[in-house]
Amino acid sequence: MDGSCSNDRRISRHGFENSHHFQLGTANISSASRDVHNYIISAPPGDRDETEDKLIGQICEWLTKVSFSSIYWESISKATEGTGMWFIESEEFGRWKREDCKILWGTGKPGAGKTTLSSIVIKHLQRDDNTARQAPVIFAFCRYTEKYSPSEIFASWIQQLLRRNRSTLEHVRESFQTHGRVDSRPSNVELHQIMSAIVQKFNRVFIVLDGLDEAEEDARKPLLDFIESLPSNTHTLIMSRPLGSLQRLFPCAVQVDIEARNEDIERFVKKRIPEIPSLNAVLLHKDAARDELCTAIKRTSGGMFLIASLQIEALKSCISVQSLMKKLETLPIGLNELYDHTLERIKAQGEEKTSLAKRVLLWVTYALDPMSVDALQQAVAIELNSKTFDMNCMSPIELLLDVCCGLVTLNNYWQGRKVVRFTRRFHSSPTSGSV
Repeated sequence: MDGSCSNDRRISRHGFENSHHFQLGTANISSASRDVHNYIISAPPGDRDETEDKLIGQICEWLTKVSFSSIYWESISKATEGTGMWFIESEEFGRWKREDCKILWGTGKPGAGKTTLSSIVIKHLQRDDNTARQAPVIFAFCRYTEKYSPSEIFASWIQQLLRRNRSTLEHVRESFQTHGRVDSRPSNVELHQIMSAIVQKFNRVFIVLDGLDEAEEDARKPLLDFIESLPSNTHTLIMSRPLGSLQRLFPCAVQVDIEARNEDIERFVKKRIPEIPSLNAVLLHKDAARDELCTAIKRTSGGMFLIASLQIEALKSCISVQSLMKKLETLPIGLNELYDHTLERIKAQGEEKTSLAKRVLLWVTYALDPMSVDALQQAVAIELNSKTFDMNCMSPIELLLDVCCGLVTLNNYWQGRKVVRFTRRFHSSPTSGSV
C-alpha cells in the first residue's frame, strides 16, 4: 500500500472517532466514516473518487447554503456583448490580473453597472478552463435585501474552492469532523486558516466581491480585514459605491472609477429597443431617429445604466417619430427627476391601473423578503372587504410589472425563485409620492 493510502487511513480513523452524535440529512458522521474508510483503503480509484465526491457534497452542504451563482448568471445573461471591455483592457485590470496587485477597488454611483461589470470579469477569468484550474475565481454579491454575515461569505468562498478542486478536501475535512461531533460552526479565524491553506495550493486565486456598500455596516471591515490578510497570491476585485473612510484604510488598493462608457450605453439602448414592441415599430427603418435616440440617452444618462433604462421606459408611449423627438427634448435626467416622472406616468394610466401599481409598490416595499411571482399576484388580488379569495382577481405578472413603469423588475436569483424587486433602492420610498 502506498504512502498516500496510509495517510488517508490515518485521517479517516482519527477524524471519525466518536462522531456518532452528528447528523447530516439521513446519515450520521460515523456511518459516513465507515463508508469513506472502507473505500479509501480498498476501493478502486473510480469508486474512491465517487466516495470523495459524496463527502465533498456533504461538506459543501454543511459549510453553507448560501450560493451566489444565480446572481451571476442573472447578471451575465443581461449583459450586452462587448460591454465592459474598456475595463478588461485597462492598465489597472491588467496589473491586478498579472502582477502583485492584491486589491483592485472599483467605485461608482448606483446604477453605473458595477454588478454587470463584476459578472463580466468573472466570465473573463473563467474563460480559459485550463488556466482557471490553477487560478480559480470565487465571488460574492452583497445585497441590501439579503443580509449575509461575513462567516457565510467566507464559507461560501471555501465551498467554491472545494467544488473546484477535490485536493482541497484535506484542509476542510478535519473541521467538518470536529464541528460535526458537537454541532458547532467554525469561527472566522478558523475559516481564515482553512482558506489560507487552500489558496496556497493554487498559483493564484481571484476573488470578486460586488456590492460591499450593500453589506451591513459592521460586516464591511471584517470582510476587508479577511481579504487583506490572505496569502499574497490572492487578487481581490471589490465593487462598491464610494466608501471614503474604508478606502482610506487600504491605501495600497488600486482605485478605479466605474462609469458606463458611451459605447456601452449605446449597446444597451440598441439591445433594449427591440424588446419594446411599440418603440421598435416607431423606429422600424428609421435609422436616423434610432441614432438620435441613442445620442440623446448617451448625453443625458450620466454613465448610468439605470438612468438609461428608465429613460427608455419613458419613451414607450411615443406613437410616432415626431412624438419621440419631442420627448427627447424634455428627457428627464437624474434619478430624482426620473423617479418623479415615472410616478406621473403611473398616475396617468387611469384609476384602475394606478391602483394596481400602488398595491404592487406597497407590497414590494414592505415585504420582509423578496416576493415570489405567485405571492405578489395573490397579495395584490386580495380585496380587503372580501372574506374569500377569488382566483379570477389575479393579474398576470407581465401586467403587474408594466403598470409600475420600470420601478420593479423580475429576477431569478433569490433562493432559486423568480422574485419581484425594485429596479434599485431609491432614496425616497416609492410609496411616499402621491401615486
